[in-house]
Parts: sequence; structure tokens; C-alpha cells
Amino acid sequence: MPNPAVSPTLSAVEKLERQLTARIIDGGLAPGTHLREVELSDEYQVGRHTLRAAFDALVRRGLLQRERNCGVFVRSFSAADLAEVYELRAAVEVQAVRALATRGYVPPGAAAALADAKLLDPHAPKRKFVDADLAFHSALVHGAGNTRLSRIHDELAGELLLLLARLVNRYAGAEQLSHQHADLIAIIEAGDPDAADRAIRTHLDGAARWLVEQLEPAHAMRIPEKGA
Repeated sequence: MPNPAVSPTLSAVEKLERQLTARIIDGGLAPGTHLREVELSDEYQVGRHTLRAAFDALVRRGLLQRERNCGVFVRSFSAADLAEVYELRAAVEVQAVRALATRGYVPPGAAAALADAKLLDPHAPKRKFVDADLAFHSALVHGAGNTRLSRIHDELAGELLLLLARLVNRYAGAEQLSHQHADLIAIIEAGDPDAADRAIRTHLDGAARWLVEQLEPAHAMRIPEKGA
């Protein structure tokens, strides 16, 4: 039997975590923003313990970061951080996509995510595009059937959400979001692992380079072209 003293608190924490996540992804809380407990407690009408528990969950997911003696901030990335995330992301997703293409198998979740993305209104909240993008890539990794690859990708999810929230600014709408994903599905279905490898690398390398260009000049870092 659930403890009535615990369940409402957990529910309040989860609700607040979802609200803060949506606000971060939609751009209402920009990278580097200092989250002030008193202000947010008043705004969301929650106790400090609930707020701190939500902060803890978002720190674990990589959306927030704690600075000793300074408080909690929305996670921000240097070019070096971004390069590391995308290097690991590419290692995981390339292996997953090659495995799928070897079998000519497209996971149902990936096809469903693509279909959902095509239905998005171009004026939908940014988080809808971000969720659709991450859902597609996560479905590919999970569909490959390697539990360790899936675990690593899941652990990257919070950081990827923040990075995709920056990338999504360039999407003209659902059609642009879906185009490369549809091409990748077609290549996987064709059963060509090498072509699938090239397609996912091109997709991710282009995103990483574009993201680096959006960083402050002080963090500028060139990601070299393959073979350069």
C-alpha cells in the first residue's frame, strides 16, 4: 500500500520537474540562468523541499548544474562540451544504425516518431520538435537491441535535449525536421550498413558544426570535416 505522506510529494516533484523541463526547452529559462529558490517557490506555489527535489532530478538528467556556494543554473555548454557529447552520441548511434541496416529493420518507434513529426504545426512549441527529434533517434538506438548502447544514449538524453533546443531554432517546420529522418529510414530499409553509416554521420556532424557556430565567440571551436 503506498504511503499517503509520500505519494503527493512525489507527484508534486514530478509535476514541477516536467514544468521546468518544458520551460527550459522552450527557451523561457536560457542557458546560464540562475534559478532562485524564493522566486520559483512563489511562482509555482510549492515548498522549498519540493523545489529542491525537482532541482535534484534535473541535475541528474543534465539539464541543470550546481555551482558550489552559488546555487543552481540552467546547464550551458562550451564548444568542448558539445564536441564530447556529439562524439559519444555518434559512436552510439552509428553502431545502432549499422546494426539496423544489416537487418534492414526500422524500429516501429522510429517510424511512429517520424509520422508524429510530420503532423507538427510549424508554430508548435519548440519542445514538441525537440521531443520528436530525440524520440526518433532514441527509437533507433533502442531498436538495435544492444542494452548497453541504449543505456548510454538514455544517460545522454538530458544533455541532448538542451542541445537540440538550440538546434531546433533553425527548423522551418515539421517538413524540415522530418526530411533527413525519412532519408535515413529509407537507407536502413535498403539494407546498406555503409550507406547508413555515412548518412547518420553526416546528419550528426552537420548538427554539431551548426551548434558550435551558435556559441559565443569566446567558446568558438572548429569541428573539422571528416578526412581533413
